[in-house]
Amino acid sequence: MVKDTKLYDLLNVEVTATAADIKKAFRLAALKCHPDKNNHSEESKEKFQEISKAYEVLSDEKKRALYDTYGTADESMIASHMSSDDDDEMNATFFNHPADPLHMFGTSAGDLFAQFFNNSGSGPSFGFNQGKYDSFSNFNGFGQRTDMRAGPDIKHYLKCVLSDLYLGKKTKLGLNRMRICKQCDGKGGMKSVACRSCNGQGEIVKTRRMGPMVQTFSSTCNSCRGSGSYIRKADICSKCSGTGVYKERKIFDVEVNPGMSNEQMIVLPGEADEVLETSHGLMKVRPGDVVIVIDIIKDKKFEIVNEHDLVLRNYQVPLKTCLCGGEVYIEDHPSGKLIKLSIIPNELLKSSTFKTLEGLGMPKPAKNYGSSNSSTTEIEGYGNLYVQFQIKFPERLEDDTIASLQDVLDKDPNIVRETQNESQRLEHIINVDGTVEVEEHVLSDFVPNYREFKEYKNNDNKKRKTNDNNEDCTVS
Repeated sequence: MVKDTKLYDLLNVEVTATAADIKKAFRLAALKCHPDKNNHSEESKEKFQEISKAYEVLSDEKKRALYDTYGTADESMIASHMSSDDDDEMNATFFNHPADPLHMFGTSAGDLFAQFFNNSGSGPSFGFNQGKYDSFSNFNGFGQRTDMRAGPDIKHYLKCVLSDLYLGKKTKLGLNRMRICKQCDGKGGMKSVACRSCNGQGEIVKTRRMGPMVQTFSSTCNSCRGSGSYIRKADICSKCSGTGVYKERKIFDVEVNPGMSNEQMIVLPGEADEVLETSHGLMKVRPGDVVIVIDIIKDKKFEIVNEHDLVLRNYQVPLKTCLCGGEVYIEDHPSGKLIKLSIIPNELLKSSTFKTLEGLGMPKPAKNYGSSNSSTTEIEGYGNLYVQFQIKFPERLEDDTIASLQDVLDKDPNIVRETQNESQRLEHIINVDGTVEVEEHVLSDFVPNYREFKEYKNNDNKKRKTNDNNEDCTVS
């Protein structure tokens, strides 16, 4: 009879399941609950740890037999429960703190998962071979490190305006991270003392006579948690308070080089967390990278196209300048300069037309601009600036101006030719078979706001439905 079925329930198998059934169930549960598949949520991490622990116990015949009999596979707990001669006084005397607080865990869920899938020759590895996002280090039960994998990267989005990417800028970035205490080298104290309960062995061996038979139990020492040593309260590290780690706020000097683009990354290798906080305690890892991603703030005037070209839309030019020529100025260019443009008198800018200003776009980095965190500022050229012109008409013209303008335009051969062609076209339309009826109208300044009109109509319909419903409900 199985005393506890919790681990079986986690893998969704019966207590009579075979080793093959347990292995298959773990594969399905691990793929479903793995943090890489669930945006690294805390819930998925805890669930993945639980099913990994369940598989670790149920896949081992010895541990499974202990679990079925006693409800736990921890031999020390079983021995403590069965034995009545435990040294409680010794446990109370020692400060229950291992010599290295980061080396207190057995095989991690990450290593178990990687070993399970990679050794089987099937199934995805989720980046464990590459060391990405595998945040668990591997230690044996005696605090000896057998392997260390890379921790996750810290990603930060750096807001930049166009002038930052045109001229470059230097800024400071402050990030909080978990680091190993250098004062005690992560041990939690300045010195450790050999455990008297296990004589520094990390294990306690007990012998129990059962009639003619003598039974020997080997269990992890409860006093030192298998480390073989402990730290006195007087020797606890003052900087980390005995945890072996501390939270550090690191200020980084970040340089944005001219020519960088949106979503480009600046990588600071090995500057992420050295220790991770998990539901099972602290885990030492090989630090990941701090990745800074360029995030461009949308500019009110200019738009980047084709990586290095700029577009300025709806730039208004006065009517006189469009017709007679003159000078206009473009403000707020990313270079910080005031751009002066000369309109040629005979050019006659048309509304919505585009013109190109060569070399007034964004910087183009040189070909040897290799790495994303390179400090070079060499620029091989600049993109173009495309300007869309719009004619800015006056609100009205004086009568004398209209008369003078009409007199001047009537003397220009180009205007006269266009006017004659238009008159001939209209005369042809009116006189075709005499079938076209001409109806005269005048222009009005009134133009409805269709959005407000639509909202008014919707509100009016709602009121009508409400009134209809009220009429249907009568009180007797």
